[in-house]
Amino acid sequence: MLRAMARTGDGRQALVELKAVDGAYPLYGAVTLDPVMPLARALAPRDGAFGAAVDATLLARLDLKPGSRLTVGNATIEVAAVIQNEPDKLASGLAFGPRVIVGEEALRATGLLVPGSLVRWSYRLRLPDGSDRAANAVVAAASAQLPDSGWQIRGRTNATPALERNVDHFTQFLTLVGLAALLVGGVGVANAVKSHIDRSATLSQP
Repeated sequence: MLRAMARTGDGRQALVELKAVDGAYPLYGAVTLDPVMPLARALAPRDGAFGAAVDATLLARLDLKPGSRLTVGNATIEVAAVIQNEPDKLASGLAFGPRVIVGEEALRATGLLVPGSLVRWSYRLRLPDGSDRAANAVVAAASAQLPDSGWQIRGRTNATPALERNVDHFTQFLTLVGLAALLVGGVGVANAVKSHIDRSATLSQP
């Protein structure tokens, strides 16, 4: 997945989240499209363009409809359907633009996979029994055999670590704000008490 600019033939453009998937996607659930069709059919090449399923937001933003064509990088992409349901959307993290789902071939045709590109690759496993024990065994084996891989392994207990980090940062921010407010309030109270004591001492003098 990567962020890219989608352009229309008349020069309009929008930032999109380009998501390339293979034939096994999705492992769980189903992608619901409008008009109703299998995802593989929506992503199939047609008349010199790669098929895509897109968010309705992109259609509204660029005044498009199914059948319209876009350019992403060097690739021509035709809107085949609108995404109604994307089963793993929450696990994909915060999106900065409308989703555009394409096939792997379309992603490589864009020419955007170059050194320095901000691309996030995700590999999902469907385990036989789907239990936490099986998931933990896979994590342990991957960590032992590939300790320097740099992978970030997630399961259903931490499906959105980015969101968890944001919540932690927000919690720390609120804690800091609370401590600052407490400090300012304490200084104010101390000044008020000191002022009262000084005034009382002045009034008590003959």
